[in-house]
Amino acid sequence: MLPKHKDQVLRWYCKTCDISICRDCTVMEHTRPEHNYVAIESATEGQLAEIKVLVENCKGLSYQIDEAITKTQQAKDNLKKTAVDAQKQLDDANDKAKKVFLKALKENYTANTNKLTEIQTKKCEQIDDATMSLQNLQSKLTNAMDVANQVMQTGSKHDVASNYSTLCKTLTQLQEVKPTGISKSFGVMKFKPNQKGSVESVNLGIVLASRSEKLVLEKDIGKEGPGKIKCGLGVVVDPNTSDIFIADWGDKNVKVFDSEGNYKRVLLGNLHEPRDVAVSSNGFHFITDQTAYVKVLTSYGNYLKQFPAISPDGQSSDTDGSQLYGLTIDSDGNLLVGNSDKYYISKHKQDGTHISTIQTYIRPCFVGTTSQGTIVVCADYPHTNAQIMDCTFNLLHTINTPKPLCPCGACCSDDGIIYISSYGDHGGVQGGIYSFTEDGEYLGCVTNDVNYAEGLALINDDRMVVVQWKGYPAKIFSYVE
Repeated sequence: MLPKHKDQVLRWYCKTCDISICRDCTVMEHTRPEHNYVAIESATEGQLAEIKVLVENCKGLSYQIDEAITKTQQAKDNLKKTAVDAQKQLDDANDKAKKVFLKALKENYTANTNKLTEIQTKKCEQIDDATMSLQNLQSKLTNAMDVANQVMQTGSKHDVASNYSTLCKTLTQLQEVKPTGISKSFGVMKFKPNQKGSVESVNLGIVLASRSEKLVLEKDIGKEGPGKIKCGLGVVVDPNTSDIFIADWGDKNVKVFDSEGNYKRVLLGNLHEPRDVAVSSNGFHFITDQTAYVKVLTSYGNYLKQFPAISPDGQSSDTDGSQLYGLTIDSDGNLLVGNSDKYYISKHKQDGTHISTIQTYIRPCFVGTTSQGTIVVCADYPHTNAQIMDCTFNLLHTINTPKPLCPCGACCSDDGIIYISSYGDHGGVQGGIYSFTEDGEYLGCVTNDVNYAEGLALINDDRMVVVQWKGYPAKIFSYVE
């Protein structure tokens, strides 16, 4: 700032106004006690020391930025390399499938050609045999008629008398013959194409966005302190902030953690028995707590309203005393609410307006949605399977596994992988997290490092949070590098 009194030297520094001043300023605009000023030499000495500290601190920040840039570039380089590797594997799988499929196609073509030739040859033989028999009959008839005509035209009485018996017998026998040729339809051959198309579809495999098919434990969260989870059920990750929201059935509240698992706050307390939680992209939060209502809140936990689910026959859940469990938001932004008492899923707009309802054959304790808009329903014990439905609730697949599971939570990655948690506290049931394709095909176990698993959710599609029952902490897993 230019000095106001241009003929004066700036010898002072006003701490109150944070500017340099001159002697005239100290008796006019910057008088004590309203203003606190010191000699400029005294002020700058401390200021330089403070600036020096900040610069030193920034050196450390600069190093951290360089390190982050290097790590980010390494991720890009790794992405290029793994993409090339994945493409090569896909090409190899494609070449192998072509060879296998073309071999099978050639074998099928050869088999059908051989069968066609065999049938044609056999039918030709039958037609030739029938033709020869008819020709022989025709020859006999012609000879008999020629003899009879000759006898009648030129034969003497002795010739008539001597041939009468034989001619009558032969002509009578020939008249009794009923010549039957082979029908025209016998000479028809057809090829019926495969109704599924000229060739069957070939499944080469699946492209994965994740770096590995295995998860490793990164950390436990909610193990102790003010954020301790007494008994977790449902979990969701905020699509905007990546904050983790956990329905703590045991503590009767919904707890909030950041994406690294650090406890932040309670979203809403004094709930009945919080079962599940969902977060919309526009910041609204939804909770089921085993009552007849879905509770609607703002991102800061301010209560807005509540609404009931609607049964297939139009009955409201608050009139029959049923409890609401599973909760998720589909690809269209609509809310799917599971009623495990009455076995149905009720679809609503985010303001609570009812859209449709479908009866389910398993208890909709947990509900998830895939990147393609399909719906995954898990029933919890004693059921050992899960179901996949389309967006209009038509059943597409039943997920069955090669080993007994107790399907609980379900979440889906952007690359089409369905993850289902299994609660392992039942006889013969294996706890852990298992993966499937969107068609319900079993891929494998991604981790067994969790036994009382309930809900699960992906964090930015490369990490996973799983909550547990019985007071065990939630767990954050990472893909193996």
